[in-house]
Amino acid sequence: MSIGKSGLLFDKKQDSTPFSKALKISQQFRCWRKQDAPPKRVHPIPVKLVTFLLNLAYAHGVAPSPAKQALADIICIAFFFLLRSGDYTGTINDKAVFALDNVRVFLGTRLLNLEHLPIQELEAVTSMSLYFTTQKNKRKGDAIAHGHSLHPLCYPLKVTLRLVLRHRRWFQTHQKSYNSKAKLATFYKGARMVCIRVDDVTK
Repeated sequence: MSIGKSGLLFDKKQDSTPFSKALKISQQFRCWRKQDAPPKRVHPIPVKLVTFLLNLAYAHGVAPSPAKQALADIICIAFFFLLRSGDYTGTINDKAVFALDNVRVFLGTRLLNLEHLPIQELEAVTSMSLYFTTQKNKRKGDAIAHGHSLHPLCYPLKVTLRLVLRHRRWFQTHQKSYNSKAKLATFYKGARMVCIRVDDVTK
């Protein structure tokens, strides 16, 4: 029996007006909701966890791990830019994942060129934006911006520039041209590019 029919049979003889029928159905829904289990909500991670991961990945006296450093960096970016995992993790051919050409950096109001910008100017960047183009939220053209922070390690501008510089160094070391389509959430094992996947972040 459908929900509509069960509501109409609740007390058909006393009142058959549309209002009374709707009232009886709403009463049934209210009763069912009370019997449902409470919703399981996903709680946001605290910023202390992001800071802990960054400190762990960049701890002094510990051999650097490109995978751990890239993972900590991209988690920091996702935290501050409120990104869903599908926006920044995926495969090399995944068009919905942020790439280098989604990043814009500024010195004051001047847009800088990530490919040819000298290191000293890149370190002087005052703000940056991530531009949504093919991401899964379907909001093409949206941008989220961040500026400088006083934290020595955990702030999105520095973390994003660190990822960009990591790509640039790899391109130069392996004598490859700058690839603006390279995924932001990647690291390198020798000559091989490795993409960070959803499981790497959530497991």
